[in-house]
Amino acid sequence: MKLNQNAKGFLALGLLLASGPLLWALGFELGETKEQLNLKYTMEVFDHGTGRSTITFTLADAGRIAPLTSVNWHIPGQDKTGYSDLSLTLAHRKAEGKKIYSIHGLNDWISRGEIHLISSTMDGKRDVREWFYHRVKVVEYMKKKVKLSSAP
Repeated sequence: MKLNQNAKGFLALGLLLASGPLLWALGFELGETKEQLNLKYTMEVFDHGTGRSTITFTLADAGRIAPLTSVNWHIPGQDKTGYSDLSLTLAHRKAEGKKIYSIHGLNDWISRGEIHLISSTMDGKRDVREWFYHRVKVVEYMKKKVKLSSAP
């Protein structure tokens, strides 16, 4: 199908206007605690003794923010500008009805990192112009980290 120059311009303008609500979406950090959001998750940090650690984040229930849009691994920038040093969407595997996410990296980055549970739904109400995230700081779990012993 061939389109003349004017038709292409109107098509591009239509696509831009149709995507408007998505372009102006705002993200907000949720101030509620894990308990207030009815979230059920655990996190374990395993120190390999090599300057690297592995995080295992197990999500049993997304609570009031279900369904989740994504679970992200986020490392805030050290310069405090609000930009990220790294931000990734994590893949999961399922076991016993739970979603399990794993991250492996240098201890410095692991200790600065955060898990973000991202959703555009709160209490069953969806908003196409806003999204929310619950932050889980890894540093709070570093105190409980498990030292893996080497095999004999």
